[in-house]
Amino acid sequence: IKELGLVVEQVFDEQVESQLAQAMDFDSALIQAVRRIKKRPMSKAQVHLRLRDLGYDEVTAQCVIDRLIETGLIDDDTLGQSILHQTTRSRPAGPNLIRQKLEHQSLAPDTVDQIVEQSQSESDPVEDARQLAQQRADTMGQVKPVTKMRRLWGYLTRRGYDQETIQTALSDVPDIQEQE
Repeated sequence: IKELGLVVEQVFDEQVESQLAQAMDFDSALIQAVRRIKKRPMSKAQVHLRLRDLGYDEVTAQCVIDRLIETGLIDDDTLGQSILHQTTRSRPAGPNLIRQKLEHQSLAPDTVDQIVEQSQSESDPVEDARQLAQQRADTMGQVKPVTKMRRLWGYLTRRGYDQETIQTALSDVPDIQEQE
């Protein structure tokens, strides 16, 4: 009421009515956004899309997003770091998998690039892929070397490593080389 400058016994004209309708839309959109964010963290783009899907106009959606960023309920950098941690918590992951997970959350391309670069600077992708391949090879038992190589290649591809990294890593796995 204060923000709108409303006072007791004020005459409602079209302008006041319009301001009141906008304020009510904003409050309703904010409540909807907070409900969704409480269920699971969302990126700025995801919140925007949900609000637009719910029928809120562009201005209202942007105002809500600005308020949520201001209060810290939306933080794409923190969300990206959380996704990176979840993706690499139990097993290393290559840049392709990390990028895919971040883009799935509709994070901005510059945020995605920054987080992928950070993840790659913190570890050696070839060494990580080699360790993953070795661990997986140890569980394969007496499988033909060609089959083992094919399975390891597919596994490392699914973990987000590129062909060059996989080739280098698999050339360093002794279990495969000894049996060939």
